[in-house]
Amino acid sequence: MKNRKEPVDKQMIARSLLLMLYDVAAIVFASGLTMWFRFNMEFVSIERQYLEMMWMYLPYNIVITIAIFILFKLYRSMWQYAGPLEAKNVVIASVLSSAAQYVGYYVISLKVGYNMFRSFHLIYLIVFVYLILASRFIYRFLRMMKGKKIKKETAKNIMIIGAGESCNMLIKEIVNSRYINGRVKCLIDDDRMKLGKYIQGIKVVGDRTTILHNARKFDIDEIIIALPSAPRKQISEITNIAKETDCELKIVPGMYQLVNGDVGVKSLRSVEVEDLLGQEPI
Repeated sequence: MKNRKEPVDKQMIARSLLLMLYDVAAIVFASGLTMWFRFNMEFVSIERQYLEMMWMYLPYNIVITIAIFILFKLYRSMWQYAGPLEAKNVVIASVLSSAAQYVGYYVISLKVGYNMFRSFHLIYLIVFVYLILASRFIYRFLRMMKGKKIKKETAKNIMIIGAGESCNMLIKEIVNSRYINGRVKCLIDDDRMKLGKYIQGIKVVGDRTTILHNARKFDIDEIIIALPSAPRKQISEITNIAKETDCELKIVPGMYQLVNGDVGVKSLRSVEVEDLLGQEPI
């Protein structure tokens, strides 16, 4: 039986090619801009020998840089979910590209008898990293702003009870997903040290005694109890308060899902009778 070929993702290929074209343009632009900065921002002052050396190495620079970027999977990442790891890969790949460039210019200098000015490599690296990071993260920023604009009028207002790690993971998923039509408006936590603090820009507005007040204040439609490690009695007490708001109640099931990294909107369940008992069901 023959193995089936995986379907070709034409959209992803198109995006990768566009990113490659942008990176080629960024290499050329960063090289020219470095020259411009070095010679007091006057093109007429740029010495011809440095321009000739730049054009000599440019084709090699493009090929080597694109190869390094492919090695670091910079054309296969989903940039709408980009974070610190992707930013680190961009910086490391750019540093390697600049290191290869330094060696390349040295090899050329043996042939032509003069070398590129020393500050070129540092200025180029700074400009190039900025251009590459901007191209990757501006996409995520625009998607996020577009998503916020769409959600603004129709989104459900959400309150999360429990300003811990599971809360942080939930906020991230709600903010980044285009399939979740909701906005986290406020956080509740009984820890006084967290009062007034922020998680991803969302404020901890009070403890459990303020649930009813803040539900009215922020016009809350849905309450999520994100206390996977809390005892059943504590969940029962909070649930009994929250159900007086007439909001839709959801709960993060259990501690093991937090440990496994499974906390997310898909793992939420509706509040059940057992959650109101205050003890293990018999």
